[in-house]
Amino acid sequence: MLIPAHVKEMFYKDRAELLYGNAIAGFIATLSAGSLLVFGFYNLEIQTEKYLWLTVLFIVVFGRFLDLRYWHKINQNKDYNGKNAVNRFIFGTLITGIIWSLYCFCFVQYATIKELACMIIILSAFAGGAATVLAAHMVGAMCYTFILLGPPSLILLLSPEDYKTILGLMGIVFGGVMIFTAKKSADFTSNAIRLKNENAELVNQMEHKVAQRTEEIYQLSNLDPLTGLFNRSAFMKHLDSKLEASE
Repeated sequence: MLIPAHVKEMFYKDRAELLYGNAIAGFIATLSAGSLLVFGFYNLEIQTEKYLWLTVLFIVVFGRFLDLRYWHKINQNKDYNGKNAVNRFIFGTLITGIIWSLYCFCFVQYATIKELACMIIILSAFAGGAATVLAAHMVGAMCYTFILLGPPSLILLLSPEDYKTILGLMGIVFGGVMIFTAKKSADFTSNAIRLKNENAELVNQMEHKVAQRTEEIYQLSNLDPLTGLFNRSAFMKHLDSKLEASE
């Protein structure tokens, strides 16, 4: 079935509403978790690099916050491009995921057991949250989950230390489950949004047809088909209403 362009646009706008609606909580969680890892596990050997990583994270999140403010501004105009808004949000999300993955890639070899445990918990929590927070965009949710858990799990899996290998294996398994869960959640959300907009379009069409039919009935009942003027019945009704008004 061919979907009208304006229905597709409403579909993207609903997606943008869901994605941007959860943005602030995500920003707070991201900055809090990043600060915890950098300041909570001080390592003189790599602390400068950690500060640099945290600075980049803050810059990216600030950029995404500006995009959120911009979306709130253009959202006042109902003619804004929903697809572009969704693409901007997903792009920022994937960049954030890459930065988290780089933290693990750069610092996992220096991490203590406690820091490594916190790192895995944080990434797993973000991956789990993506299944619902990013449910409005299936590809984005799946890619974000893979970026968060895929590379770090592979690094740990190839480690010569047994406990890191086990953590890497668990990360791969959990990542696979989360990717599958993200797909199922996104399918459900997309179907719900599609049905909502298709039903709204159907209601609009029905209302338009009712208005058309009402107009046709009025014309058949009150207008002469040849001249387009009031027929006798309509003329008498109009005359009666004028007489009543003049009394």
